Amino acid sequence: ELESLGWYFHEMGSKLGYEFHQWQSELSDVSAQLSERQDIIPGQSIKKFNAQHVGCLVGRQSGKTAWAVTRIASQCMLPERRDIADLVGLQKIAPQHVIYTAQSRLNATEKWREHTEIMLNSWLVEYIYNVRKQIGSECVTFTNGSTYEPVTPNRTGGRGKSTDLVIVDECLAHPMWLLSVLRPTMAQRHGAAGCLGAQFIVISNAGNDDSELLNHLQDLGHEAIREGNDKRVWL
Repeated sequence: ELESLGWYFHEMGSKLGYEFHQWQSELSDVSAQLSERQDIIPGQSIKKFNAQHVGCLVGRQSGKTAWAVTRIASQCMLPERRDIADLVGLQKIAPQHVIYTAQSRLNATEKWREHTEIMLNSWLVEYIYNVRKQIGSECVTFTNGSTYEPVTPNRTGGRGKSTDLVIVDECLAHPMWLLSVLRPTMAQRHGAAGCLGAQFIVISNAGNDDSELLNHLQDLGHEAIREGNDKRVWL
């Protein structure tokens, strides 16, 4: 049984006023499992998120927004958490960078605004340094240097970005090539000093035969379950 930071996501959810449903609790606990890695700093054992890929199929109106905003806020607030830094073997946690996308630029920015309003109307407002709302350069910057921004789901949307957490909402609407656009944004951060490993998370309703990316990730998720591969989470 791997150690998990699920408790931290639960704590953040409670502070934002959410009581997690069972799927939110399970997704938090399993996706936040930690494993030791020796390859980051020679001779030093550091814990990282065990799974790099996380997926969850969930029905409409089931609390996706609550879970997503909790997960985003948790990531951005990691530099504040000396206790978690100690737990994973880091002197301090570096500023974290989160991107979010949905079916379209409009959907992504609307959700980003909704998440941002939730954070601004909570205790997190004290930790938010700036909210940039100009179209095309929307970004929340935290006082600890962490950032949260929406990206356009196209072939250039993630270009030049370096991210610790990618959340793809409504994965059923996306083509396969989106994976090759967004996944490289995580490469630099996955083993970077002061980081807990990058995660690519998809949350979606059930798709159909045309749901290219979702169907591909679901196949990989089911294969991981069959093979007992805990480096990929699929719920």
